Amino acid sequence: MADKKRQLLSYTVLDNSYQNPSLKFVLGEKGGTTGALNTLETSPADSGVPFPAQRATSQDPKIFSFLYGSDVRALMAEVVTVPPSPSEEARYSLLALPREAGGVWSVLARNILLTTDGKTPVATNPHGIAQVGNYLYIIDYDSQLIYQVGTNELNGLADGSVITLAQKPFDVGTTAGLPDDAKGQAIIALKDAGGASFLFALYIVSNAAQTLYNPSILVKLSVGTGGALTYVDQFDDLGLNAQEIIPLTNTANTVTLVIPSIGGAQQYGSTNGTDSRIEAVPAFGSSFTAAILLTGDPAVTPPTAYDFRAIAATTRAGDDGLVYILTGYYDTYGVFFTWALYKTTVARLLAISKQTISQAIAAGALTLADSEDDDGNGWFWDIYYEHGDNESGDRLWFLRGSPILVTLARDYPAPSAVNYTRGSGVGKIGGANVNSADLTSETIRQVRAGVSLKRGLRGVSPAVKAATIAAAAKVAKEEETAPGQAKGGK
Repeated sequence: MADKKRQLLSYTVLDNSYQNPSLKFVLGEKGGTTGALNTLETSPADSGVPFPAQRATSQDPKIFSFLYGSDVRALMAEVVTVPPSPSEEARYSLLALPREAGGVWSVLARNILLTTDGKTPVATNPHGIAQVGNYLYIIDYDSQLIYQVGTNELNGLADGSVITLAQKPFDVGTTAGLPDDAKGQAIIALKDAGGASFLFALYIVSNAAQTLYNPSILVKLSVGTGGALTYVDQFDDLGLNAQEIIPLTNTANTVTLVIPSIGGAQQYGSTNGTDSRIEAVPAFGSSFTAAILLTGDPAVTPPTAYDFRAIAATTRAGDDGLVYILTGYYDTYGVFFTWALYKTTVARLLAISKQTISQAIAAGALTLADSEDDDGNGWFWDIYYEHGDNESGDRLWFLRGSPILVTLARDYPAPSAVNYTRGSGVGKIGGANVNSADLTSETIRQVRAGVSLKRGLRGVSPAVKAATIAAAAKVAKEEETAPGQAKGGK
């Protein structure tokens, strides 16, 4: 009997000028025992969620799903730059996903400003949310605080309310002695073998212009009664500009956190060479230290291997579990993106020690799955692993700038795939630029397992000049007027 359709992916999308956002979603059946790509709807649907009138010069809506009882909800943060400072603030909306797939989403609270004192905006640039029980933990790029919000705390508030959070935020900066220029990057929640919950918070350290980086920092916190956080440990010497935290579990049920780092500032026309790396940290081992698994190749012109961007992997325990690694670099204008996607297994990746990409390929530890020279499809590149009932039902979601590709995880690159391209109409994403995405189909599975892992396809937005933004918008506009234009590949 066919499984009924559900919301698989939720995402926010903007127009060519990075304005006029909307919230869309992809419907389809869960992976089951096969990838079932033919159950995905031909075109994403609109949620019907209204956005506040534009209040600022830029808009950055982010979507994060979570579980409330048996219902899936989402916290949407609209991050805006407010003139004349400029300064950032985030207005939060609490959304309820329809129980019957395809229905209109319900808005339970809209345009809410979070504070700790009744007036000063906080959690102004959320880079991730982890759920433990009835609490959400927001890691904030603009501060070194982790904000704790009840899963039903915003429900029923009047539009535009300014609220004081019920729980005091946890000051990671002071407790862990973070440097002043540390910024919240990613957060996940895991349980140890005894069932105790822990948060792992990742911080990058850079100047405001994102041109100079120091080592990234990983902080481990325990979650106690009432959601209270306690400092446990930290590691202060991770790669430069670390991106995310991905747990791998081997056959012996040992959990290892793998962390990809770009290796420094976003380069244009070149890479960060061997400074880009993937490191492994034992989540619950006797020592909280990192080992370098992989590095980029030495920098040459043109590059032969690229900076590490993202990792997608199964969370099932097993040495043969699938792992995908996305690498890439931009051209000198910051518009065109050359990428390579590699495939390996949990055991093969964790067995590598300080090898370059080329050395790992030669040793058979990595396999090139796909690569391409992308002709200006956008800045948001990420991958995510969706679990079916078994490995044959698993799917890989690939945010390719803004187009979204869905394929079978085991068989990538298989001929059968669903590709939602830029623009409006059948088979399109419903806009020009995906801004954030959330693999909502994973929410129930993760939370019921007592974990809260990477679900968002956030991607990496390079620091670029206004001229580059204009160039990207020009490319997008040209593509929209010539939808049949073929992509360049290699």
